[in-house]
Amino acid sequence: MKKTLSLVLGLMMVLALAVPAMAAPLEIEYWSVFTGADGATMQGMVDAFNASQSDVKVNHAFEAGKFDGKAVDAVVKDTQKILN
Repeated sequence: MKKTLSLVLGLMMVLALAVPAMAAPLEIEYWSVFTGADGATMQGMVDAFNASQSDVKVNHAFEAGKFDGKAVDAVVKDTQKILN
């Protein structure tokens, strides 16, 4: 009985450590209004962040002119998900 319990507990520990390693990185959509040199600088910062770790992946998107509407839509949709 003790051998079985030890085996089960050992297997659970191995699985507990393996599952986070297999999980896909969290993806974040980052909207900005930066263009030209500022946009290139921002993209460089996003690229450097993505290269520095593997837990979070940031996707940078230029959204000038649509930013306010998209931000409000995202907040409303998330709020509706929480309330429903």
